[in-house]
Amino acid sequence: MSVILLVVGILVAGSGLVAIGFGVPVNESTLGHTLITAGTTAACSGLLLIGIALAVGQLYRISESLRRPQARSLRAAKAKSWRESTLWQSQRLVPSRSQPADALVP
Repeated sequence: MSVILLVVGILVAGSGLVAIGFGVPVNESTLGHTLITAGTTAACSGLLLIGIALAVGQLYRISESLRRPQARSLRAAKAKSWRESTLWQSQRLVPSRSQPADALVP
């Protein structure tokens, strides 16, 4: 999809530049002004299509990375192990009821 948009955008931008090129020599007539105006519109629209094609391609890459289950499960496992390790460390710092609170202070 993004490749099609990119090709169409390049073709439209190119045709707009060609129309501007044909309109410049006959600038004094109404046809020249029309060609320049239409060419400018087409060139800008082609550049917009190229930008949209790049955005669609990037969104496709993001959706593919979210679709892979191993990437999410690996991140979830790392987060779970980190939470368990911090929970374990926080439980070590809490004094038990059998020890006085002064026993932990050096």
